[in-house]
Amino acid sequence: MANDVLVSFRGVQKSYDAETLILKDLNLDIRKGEFLPLLGPSGSG
Repeated sequence: MANDVLVSFRGVQKSYDAETLILKDLNLDIRKGEFLPLLGPSGSG
C-alpha cells in the first residue's frame, strides 16, 4: 500500500561541532514508493 511508512524519524538532531547545529527536532516519514534526495551545500549527494 502506498501509505506504508518504511522509515520514520522523530526529534532528530545533528551538529558538526558545539556551534553548528544543522538539524533540530526533525520529524520525517518516508513511505513506500517515495524518493528522498539528500544534498550537501555543493548540490552533490
